[in-house]
Amino acid sequence: MIKQDNKIDMVYLWCDGNDADFKERKQQYLKLEDSSEQENIEAVGDVRFYDNEELKYSLRSLEMYASWINHVYIVTDRQVPYWLNVEYEKVTVVDHSEIMPQECIPCFNSTVIEYFLPFIPKLSEKFLYGNDDMFFGKKVYPEDFFAGDKPIVRVKAIRRKKLMAYRGMKYNYYGTVLNSLELLENTYGKKESYELHHNIDAYRKSLFLATLDKFHNYLSKCFQNRFRRPDDIQR
Repeated sequence: MIKQDNKIDMVYLWCDGNDADFKERKQQYLKLEDSSEQENIEAVGDVRFYDNEELKYSLRSLEMYASWINHVYIVTDRQVPYWLNVEYEKVTVVDHSEIMPQECIPCFNSTVIEYFLPFIPKLSEKFLYGNDDMFFGKKVYPEDFFAGDKPIVRVKAIRRKKLMAYRGMKYNYYGTVLNSLELLENTYGKKESYELHHNIDAYRKSLFLATLDKFHNYLSKCFQNRFRRPDDIQR
């Protein structure tokens, strides 16, 4: 049996943007956004929410190449994948209402939803987080994600000039990366330019919670961003 401290859970965010109820909720709240953001395809376009059943194949790859994962949590808003066996003891569907303040729901902004991952009931101290379109391509091990108790963070250098070009624009991913870097620089006085690789990330719940507490005054301003906004702060 795996010791409690060594258990590693897997967390996914998922939605079915093809669902009629989801579309209705999205359109209802999109009407309340600024006109410029309503037209921002990168932030609110349907392509952000399509479900091509990628999650099904990601779970299959997990079972094939990372069967040591203790438990899988699928975070979503009033939805359940129609193909999912909800009786399977190793997978739990977590509704937004279980981890997010009611005033933040519905939320169509994954950047904000990610802030609340450590509040998943029974989530292990060590956990992995991935988008539903990420897959394991070969055998992986806990040591690929954790060096002892320390999560391995995979980043890549990015030119600051490239990031600065997005300052003051409507929502763009690189603009929110810049927000995050500047927050760290103002706090720690160390100026470096990195962005996360688009891959499955490792976290410790206690460190995640401590970070939320440390930067609460900044992050809480983003809680009401139901859709991606220029002032979002990347995890």
